[in-house]
Amino acid sequence: MNKMSGPRSVWRALCVVALSLLMISSGAAVSAQSKAADGVIVQEQLATGNELLVYVPEDPGTGLRARSTPILMVFADRGLTGDEALAMAGSSGLAEIAEAEQGVVAFVNPVGESWTAADTEAIPAALGRFDGYTGQPYDSDGQLCRVSGGEELCRFPGLVARVYLFGDRSGADFVTQHVVPGVTFDADHGRPWTPAAVYLSNPTQPAIAPDVDVEVPAYVVNGSNEVNASLEQLNGRAGLFGTARTKQQDGFHRAALLKGYDRVIEHAIQRRFHSPAQIHTITDFKKAGLRVSHETLEVNGTPMEYFEYAPRRQSGSMPLVLVFHGGSDHAEYIAWAAGWTDLAAEHEFMVVSVDQHGSWSPTDIITLLDHLVAEHPHIDQSRVYATGFSMGAAKTWGLLQEYSDRFAAVAPMGGTSYGPTPLPGEGVVPTIYFAGMESPLAERPHQFGVPNTPDARVAALFTGNGVTDDYTYDSAADPVWGIAADESIDITDGRFPEVSVGVNAYASSDGNTYTALAAVHRAKHETLPTQGEIAWGFLSQFSRAADGDVVIEDGAFDLSALGS
Repeated sequence: MNKMSGPRSVWRALCVVALSLLMISSGAAVSAQSKAADGVIVQEQLATGNELLVYVPEDPGTGLRARSTPILMVFADRGLTGDEALAMAGSSGLAEIAEAEQGVVAFVNPVGESWTAADTEAIPAALGRFDGYTGQPYDSDGQLCRVSGGEELCRFPGLVARVYLFGDRSGADFVTQHVVPGVTFDADHGRPWTPAAVYLSNPTQPAIAPDVDVEVPAYVVNGSNEVNASLEQLNGRAGLFGTARTKQQDGFHRAALLKGYDRVIEHAIQRRFHSPAQIHTITDFKKAGLRVSHETLEVNGTPMEYFEYAPRRQSGSMPLVLVFHGGSDHAEYIAWAAGWTDLAAEHEFMVVSVDQHGSWSPTDIITLLDHLVAEHPHIDQSRVYATGFSMGAAKTWGLLQEYSDRFAAVAPMGGTSYGPTPLPGEGVVPTIYFAGMESPLAERPHQFGVPNTPDARVAALFTGNGVTDDYTYDSAADPVWGIAADESIDITDGRFPEVSVGVNAYASSDGNTYTALAAVHRAKHETLPTQGEIAWGFLSQFSRAADGDVVIEDGAFDLSALGS
């Protein structure tokens, strides 16, 4: 049955591909069971003349985690019809991935009979059809329509930091020759764009290296030694690279594609707001020994969703870190982007990342905390921490103000607002706050030359923690925070060479240090694993005794531990 929807034609069909046991070069047998591509194909004509065929699973959850969902973009050996795209989605395993990721698969056709450099213009045009707006289910065509600036915009779900390209034969060569070197987007001020990762099936042409230092994670099937080497050399830091060989020399080999996605592709994520792209990794939960679960708790008659990350093997009690994402963001994304899942695996603590927390008050979050403690007796209640970015920072400040006795320490990032007037907590609350030095938002005192919310927040923090009751910004004392530090340290991270974090520590009237302010140089309104690592170095030095007193590990705060 054909359905016409404005300029788009939609095929609804069921493609059942019966597959047998397949062998890949490692000798491991993978059971590729019959898999139905049960969904719709949405067909569109891009302004570039390329045809875009979008496979949408028949799943009511499509789009609910858009800010974490990857954009899967396919360049086949030739142009496809809608029925062919539907069949390929099922036979390749891409439909299965899209359903699991609650996203879609975008097949791009060349303008002519074969791929040319001009077809790279289709990539920004196709990406313009995606949006990471999270929190609402998308319609039956896989799109969310909302009004912006008086205009209705309809977009497919997907995060631009997770654009994964899949190319077969001539489509794979198109990627190595014209995309890996970098695609210029007008929207990106002429700077080269590269994908977060590429999966290449049966390529014949080695990759042309970009002119800039950039990584392109890759998984290559049936590539020559020359092709493999050209892509491996682009992955020196993250190390996200793999190869396989199959007897199948055309099309996507289902077992190899699912294996490549699991081992390499899905672990690549790009840093936001930075060009050329910088890659950091999403935790491999199996290798890291982390248990991951998506949970729901009914609070005031409404389900609160959250994600738990905890070591599978627990040796005694463990700390808990509550994590809160930024506006229109998603719980999984912040856990990955700030490095909390890696840290949980390395230091054996539990992370709980709350989704769409803007709907919940600090009191509701405490209801969740009480539930977690009851459900997981191994949580060390003396070592409960909170952190969040932007809107999540606001939630963290709210917990500090209203329930300071429940947290050993907090680490808000990129935001200082909560309520009409920033207030101190009840008693000392060890706090490290991060501000992006190139953020267009007000993240630090006197950022635009006049007092602002960060001025009031820093003043309240200093009062509550006993640093000073008389904070007034003084650029001569310190150009960023307006007050001289008692100690300071500069921290760098090889993954992001141009970024440095200057941390100022401030002693309280009792002689101890509970307060730190961190300036993230060359960073915009964003969060990086570097910040998570520094935050954990701070948080982990504090616990809260049963009588409410703050305890400093080893008796004294160690600023150098933040850079280790």
